[in-house]
Amino acid sequence: MAVSLTWPATNGNLQQARVDTPVIWSGNQARPTSGLVDLSLTGGWTGGVPQEGEAILRFDFKNKIGSGPYKIRVDFADGTCKYITGSG
Repeated sequence: MAVSLTWPATNGNLQQARVDTPVIWSGNQARPTSGLVDLSLTGGWTGGVPQEGEAILRFDFKNKIGSGPYKIRVDFADGTCKYITGSG
């Protein structure tokens, strides 16, 4: 699984990404100036991704979340992906 995203500058840096409870990424990632940042390429990727079933993907930022825009892409091991866009 790979996770790429961008977020509003008001959120501050991304500090953690979780799938349900396990932390899958931890660091201090600044918002990308263009495009999406691929968390699996930034260091801090710890894995711990469930192999099947439903899960909640959660992002923790330095500041309270802004109203958007958000863009998130999740690529799965089977070659499928989910692309989500929206506001907070």
